[in-house]
Amino acid sequence: MQKLLRNYFDFTNKNVVILGGSKGIGLTITKELINLGATVIIVSRTKPNLNVVFYKCDFENLQEVKEVAKKIKKDYKKNWAIVNALAITIPSNEKIQLPEIFEKIINVNLVNHYYFISGMVSTVEVGGSILNISSIYGDLAFPGNPSYSSSKSGLNGLTRSLSYDLSKKKIRVNSLSAGYIKSNMTKKSYNNKIKRKKISGHTLLGRWGNSIEVAMPAIFLISNASSYINGQNIIVDGGWSVKGFYQ
Repeated sequence: MQKLLRNYFDFTNKNVVILGGSKGIGLTITKELINLGATVIIVSRTKPNLNVVFYKCDFENLQEVKEVAKKIKKDYKKNWAIVNALAITIPSNEKIQLPEIFEKIINVNLVNHYYFISGMVSTVEVGGSILNISSIYGDLAFPGNPSYSSSKSGLNGLTRSLSYDLSKKKIRVNSLSAGYIKSNMTKKSYNNKIKRKKISGHTLLGRWGNSIEVAMPAIFLISNASSYINGQNIIVDGGWSVKGFYQ
């Protein structure tokens, strides 16, 4: 059994591309994959101080996204996986979010990811795994931030569609919807004692999650241990979404 488990989670000679792997959940996934023997390729604005291959890319710039995908595709053609852990959010006090903000978030969180993935898989003959890090707000209303909720809802739909379209190439595509996880993105909410306590109280486990608690199921979903899971969205939120939006 131990040997079987080691084989399932052996990433030796496997190339894992992590979008947004320099901070937050993406950085935690990066560190754990390095420990498991993977060659980790980071696509981000900044390079973490780790033993990784790095491609600098501004995901707001579609041309950069296409060029980087083309370079990685040329250098790493086999034994690959993609983890999309890159996302931005710009909360607003406006009743209607400004169109330019809405468009920016949709492009970074959804549209440009599609172009990156399509560029990567265009010449792949067979095999591979793609994981999109989504959010519970892909299925729930996010007051004051319709663009983020819309981008994650779209990402879940993209996951299902790609799992179908890429099935002939034996490429699995899944998503993982994270709840309230302590990270750079949620720092403002977590540092607000009232909001932190309210969210903890609404979560069935009574606390916020840690990035490692998302990293572990994420790694499972790109490993051989999940070889029969495809087109699915796995929720990792401590039971928060069971109650719906907190009041």
